[in-house]
Amino acid sequence: SSTMSERTRRMQQRLTITLVMQLSVPLVVQMVPMSMFGLAMINSLFTPDLMNLLLCVFLSHTT
Repeated sequence: SSTMSERTRRMQQRLTITLVMQLSVPLVVQMVPMSMFGLAMINSLFTPDLMNLLLCVFLSHTT
């Protein structure tokens, strides 16, 4: 029989949830400043303070 045990199924579910979380956090961290940058471009709001803030948030993921 090729059915998996209940414990194995729970472990796979936990792994899937963990992997989705590991993917989601960096995507959100990257998308927030990119979205703000896009809105700044559309509305022509290129202030040095805003650009510095967005760059710092965007690059903070790499540390």
